[in-house]
Amino acid sequence: MAHVLYRMSNSSIIRESEDIGCGIFDSTGQELCESETSPMHIGSLPFYIRGFMRKLEGKIFDGDIIIHNHPYYGASHTPDLAVAVPIFHDNQLIGFSAATAHLVDIGAAAPGLNIDLIDLFAEGTIYDSIKLYEKGVRNEAVWSILQDSVRTPSHNAADIEAMIASTLRGKKRF
Repeated sequence: MAHVLYRMSNSSIIRESEDIGCGIFDSTGQELCESETSPMHIGSLPFYIRGFMRKLEGKIFDGDIIIHNHPYYGASHTPDLAVAVPIFHDNQLIGFSAATAHLVDIGAAAPGLNIDLIDLFAEGTIYDSIKLYEKGVRNEAVWSILQDSVRTPSHNAADIEAMIASTLRGKKRF
């Protein structure tokens, strides 16, 4: 999974700094396996999953792709965006494939990492349990917001597509 993310991403923070995490989780968010990535990211992924599960309980379907970066519910800070794909077997949710990466810009007051920000909202746009795809259908409105609210839209889109490819690889191999 991590190899897919490294190879497909556009940003140097992912390709060179390897500021990512990838793993497969059971239906409660318990980690089953992980790629050799940043321990900080892989340690937070179960909390991302539990974070969006609290909001989407009973509303997670096959074909959904969920993004999440809320620091109060899993993320270390808003630039660390997670992409998660639910895994179903016989119409039963059995797990998740998830990846997280530090995006170059998430719509913050200043690009990159700024330690002088006064609150959570100055760190950038918060995506709390948002479906990029719902039942396999791409949500164009969300994609538009993801690209229109940042300084680096093409990098963000490519990096998110790389995270999606990574999670789909994990789902396929579950």
